[in-house]
Amino acid sequence: MPTEVNSMQELQTLFGDNQFVVADFYASWCPPCKAIAPLYEKLAGEHGVTGGLAFAKVNVDDVPEVAREYSVTAMPTFMFFKNGKPVAVDAAVTSSGAQKGPNGIDLIKGADPRALTACIAKLGELAKASGSATAEKKDTAVPAPDLTTVSPRAAPSSYSYSSTTQPRRADWRTSLRL
Repeated sequence: MPTEVNSMQELQTLFGDNQFVVADFYASWCPPCKAIAPLYEKLAGEHGVTGGLAFAKVNVDDVPEVAREYSVTAMPTFMFFKNGKPVAVDAAVTSSGAQKGPNGIDLIKGADPRALTACIAKLGELAKASGSATAEKKDTAVPAPDLTTVSPRAAPSSYSYSSTTQPRRADWRTSLRL
């Protein structure tokens, strides 16, 4: 069940108690927010891990200072955090709501069920792996794997480029196919 955040202090406490946090910035008057809320709650129930992955709901009208802190300008907006800092999630999603940065999906603007499901599933896997690694570390002297990034993007092993099919023009952009 997502935690309703009523202050910046409550959000900081949630960050301190969990390695990963997914935050839903919403408004009570927003139809897309209401439409995706049941899915968000379902995903929270399926993927939540105590101390590993928590879910927050931030009403931007009730807690505007939190929305300003994270530059939220559209509702709903879903952001992902690791150890209290915004992170990108490397989830294979092609959708309009997911804003992709160099390391994956930085945030999701709008009610995008596919992107939200993919990102939360990925974070759930990482939280469970981190939790089991921590439990193993307590049982043995083997160190837990270092999860310094949520999911680094691996560079492709090779790029291919062909300019033989069309003559090169100065006003064309060169593109790489992966």
